Formats: sequence, structure tokens, C-alpha cells
Amino acid sequence: MPTIRNIPQEERPKFEPGDHDCKIINAGEGLSKNGDPQIVLEVQVKGLQYPIRDYITFSEGAAFKVQQLAKALGVNTDGDFITIHGDQCFNKRARVKVGPGKKLNAKGKPYMSILEWLPAVGGQQQAPAPSAFKQAMTIAHPRKAASNRISHDDLAGTDEIPF
Repeated sequence: MPTIRNIPQEERPKFEPGDHDCKIINAGEGLSKNGDPQIVLEVQVKGLQYPIRDYITFSEGAAFKVQQLAKALGVNTDGDFITIHGDQCFNKRARVKVGPGKKLNAKGKPYMSILEWLPAVGGQQQAPAPSAFKQAMTIAHPRKAASNRISHDDLAGTDEIPF
């Protein structure tokens, strides 16, 4: 039978909103509810007990978030188009600004969300992971079908992540 230590509320570690190191523990490509390409990221933030999901949608209205992620991962943003593969994100470390989001838990308190992806220090590009996907998503092709669709429920579970 599973057991867990019952830690009193006052002894539980407090998580403060702000800038934190993180690691992307899962990344999948798919389509948003509007049919736009998106990358679904599961992000383990240092000091937070649960991972945060972040949805990077490749649409003109959300281009700012694509640019933030690209800069955080050290991807070149100088050209006319930004291309990010889901596998470029997997297992990468970055810095994010975390704070209360729009989604509420059962007690009516907001879950922590990624408010902003912070630029990589020195703009250093991280080496891409081995390719697991056949297509990239670009803002130039906002309705291009993803080669590997993933639903939000497919990202359940976490791994232990040493920082």
C-alpha cells in the first residue's frame, strides 16, 4: 500500500513567484484548438513540486511567445521566420518567469504558470536533441499539420530532475 509522510502545511517548502531555472522534461508537437501548430511543453521548474505545461502556439497572435522560447533556447531569431522543432526543446534547461496563472485549483487558488521565457545568457545556442519528428513548425505555415500529434493528456507523469 502506498504511503507518504504527512508534512504539516507550515513545514512545506514555499515557492515564490519570480525568475527560476527550469528543465523541459517533455515536448510534443500538435495542433491547438483553432488548428494552429503548437508545441506542448512540460516544464519542471526548480523549487516547484509539480511540472507546468506551457503551450507554444504558432500563430500571428502568439508570435511573441514563440520568440521568447526561441531566445530562451538560443535559437536564431534574426530571419523572417522562426522554426522550432519539439525535439529541440526536450531536455533543455532555460530560465522562466513564473507566477499565478489563470487556471484555478479546487480551492480556487491559481496554479503557477510560465509568464515569460527569459533570454538565454549570452545568446548561447544549445545543441539540438536527436531528431524525433519529421516536420518543423514555423510561423510561415500556421495551418501546417504536425507530423506527430500529441494530446494534453499524453503528457501525464514526471521524472525526478536534479538541478
